[in-house]
Amino acid sequence: MRYGGLQVIGDTGEPAGVSNYVTLVLIHGFSFHSGIFSCLLPYSTQYKCRIVLVNRRGYPGAVPYSEEDFQLLEAAQKETLHGQESLCEFLKAGAFGIHQFIAEFIVEGGIPLSGGIILAGWSMCGAWFNALLAYGSTFPASDVDVASYLRRVVMYDPPYHALGFTPPSVIYNPLSDPDIPASDRAQRFSAWVSGYFAHPEDGSLEQHTPLIDPAPTLVNMKAEDVAANLAPVPTAPGGSDALVFTALPLGGANTIRRAALHPEDKEGWGGVEWRYVWCDRSAWEMPFGAAAMREELANARETGQETRKIVLIRWRGANHFAHWDHPEQTLKALLADGNDEIEIC
Repeated sequence: MRYGGLQVIGDTGEPAGVSNYVTLVLIHGFSFHSGIFSCLLPYSTQYKCRIVLVNRRGYPGAVPYSEEDFQLLEAAQKETLHGQESLCEFLKAGAFGIHQFIAEFIVEGGIPLSGGIILAGWSMCGAWFNALLAYGSTFPASDVDVASYLRRVVMYDPPYHALGFTPPSVIYNPLSDPDIPASDRAQRFSAWVSGYFAHPEDGSLEQHTPLIDPAPTLVNMKAEDVAANLAPVPTAPGGSDALVFTALPLGGANTIRRAALHPEDKEGWGGVEWRYVWCDRSAWEMPFGAAAMREELANARETGQETRKIVLIRWRGANHFAHWDHPEQTLKALLADGNDEIEIC
């Protein structure tokens, strides 16, 4: 099923005997499509929820990006000001597609307002959710009031650049490592980003080397599982996500984040809760993003700036692929209404 250009690749359906069930809509990040969340599906009956897995545009089953879309992404590479305008336009269009998806799925899927929707986006999907929160109130009205159905929008372990935060002076990522051939970077990135990292409690971050034990998630995954859930085309040189990745640091995502965090209207879209779940053993880009968000919220409080409701939740012991290594705990973490720190036991 395809709505708003996005593709449903998994749907557990309405749980038996429950009329006010919660629907968890999961959207993937960079490289891996939403099949990577398939380990959560068997737990839907136990937790009496509906789980829907969705692929973004450019990924298997979804609508490919147009020539005009790629022109925007190419323009976003060239200069900061132009990059801001072009990237903002591109991400806004993508956010509108997510909005359309939700509106159409509510009607076609018979989603109960009493249970509502938890919309969760993993990793780099945070860039599109950032735009959804920033621009949602400007989108044309649909047959249903999408914001009223959203219990919350969850950014699940986003990297700092998805939200436009300024990086530290020294950074490492295999996607920009000049010692790795461009054609191999996406594969090397996948192995690096699935590691478990021991970051010191003093705030410093290990950037290069994950722990040997636990081993990186991809080391323990079967080769056929990796192949089934990996989508190499969008992340190859010149691919849609590869172009978004290089444009994100140019300023547009920072502009969007500020609009998302400080909505003009506190009702409707401005009243939607933003939940930020970060895993403290993920590669450094994710804990760094959480620290940057904490600092921004602290500055807002000190200067008396109002923000939308945002809840930061630290997940102790989890890495960037918690949904594969700890699927039940991941489902509980995404469904939970509490605001407390969580931990893998």
